[in-house]
Amino acid sequence: LGENFGETGEFKESLRAVKERLGVRCLSKGEHNVANRLLMTGCDALGYSYEATGQNWSSRGDDDGNDDVMGYTCFGERYGRKRGTLATFLADAVATGRTKILTGVVVEKVLFEDKNRPRVATGVQYRSNDDETCFRVDARKLVIVSAGSLHTPPLLRRSGIKNDAHIGKHLHLHPVISATGWYPRAVASYLGPPMTVVCDEFSSEYGCRLEIPCAHTGLAAAASPSGRSGRAFREMMISVERACPIIVLQRDRSEGEIDRNGRVRYEIRNEEDQRSMVRGLLGAVRILAASGAEKIATCHYDDDGMTFSSNDENREEMLESYLTKLEQLFLKDLSSPHKIGLFSAHQMGSCRMGASPDDGAVDGNGKLWECDNLYIMDASLFPTASGANPMITTMTISHLLCTRLIRRMRQEEMENEG
Repeated sequence: LGENFGETGEFKESLRAVKERLGVRCLSKGEHNVANRLLMTGCDALGYSYEATGQNWSSRGDDDGNDDVMGYTCFGERYGRKRGTLATFLADAVATGRTKILTGVVVEKVLFEDKNRPRVATGVQYRSNDDETCFRVDARKLVIVSAGSLHTPPLLRRSGIKNDAHIGKHLHLHPVISATGWYPRAVASYLGPPMTVVCDEFSSEYGCRLEIPCAHTGLAAAASPSGRSGRAFREMMISVERACPIIVLQRDRSEGEIDRNGRVRYEIRNEEDQRSMVRGLLGAVRILAASGAEKIATCHYDDDGMTFSSNDENREEMLESYLTKLEQLFLKDLSSPHKIGLFSAHQMGSCRMGASPDDGAVDGNGKLWECDNLYIMDASLFPTASGANPMITTMTISHLLCTRLIRRMRQEEMENEG
């Protein structure tokens, strides 16, 4: 794929441009919310490694400087504080006057001129969600697909692309399990900037990272292991304000696939993935205990949790006994259905890059091997799972590939004029 996909050259320049446009910065210690400060406290007590993550928050918005609202951006950002794609690159494109964004529509397929080999993309067909009417957009030069790792493969297959060895295959999901601690005071992990600290103590080349999610009531309910008892579920929900969840996010070797209808099949079959996730989970439980949690429970449905009292002299023995039980439970059931609350943090790799059609769905420029003018620019082209949250990497690779594409198109125009 070329040396410029490393930390030098084109990739480094695109990374700088993306971070600059998003306004990425690391928060000072006082800006972290209570939950992320508890993560740091536990890591400090155990000697675990951690670091602040880059954030793309602006200091001003329509919220009178109330940082608590940042915890609600998972539902949509109405205050202008989060400098994501909608507020930056897409807004920049519309501001040029040459970009029109269509909403309330579904792209059904890419259209081709079949007389030529390789095929040539001529546009896309889409339908309105309102009345099912179909329309088409004609492409003058090329088509770029950016539907994400779950939707790009079905779109390509509906369009007649045949690379079954790689389109919809090699799907990585950053599988997630979790542990939660309850404290004697309010934590409100759903308020303030989310995921501002990451514990990388267990993040070897294919290890896991520990982070604090925004656990609003809906997510807390979905992730609750208390389904066996209505009373336990009620107690858990009324104590959400005092809860601090830690997710264990694994860089997975395990792979899944997506069929032409968008159905996902994925299992954590790789034993190293399983052992790494369990190591991270045990570390998360230790962090919660070290930061003062009164009660700890995990996402395993057979885990009743552990409660400390203020006068427990054998706290360490209780903790070690609990950790031994958890290790046995999770190693036994991590690949079993309906035993563990398992989540996907990010989706990657379902149309991966490769040096040839035998290695991937697209080449090092994001161009589909089967078509001269059809490109993919989203996380589906990742050759492997990323080692961190993939937003910046996805945007950087897209910026890099777009920069290359613009340069080539300008060169072709100059040659045609000459």
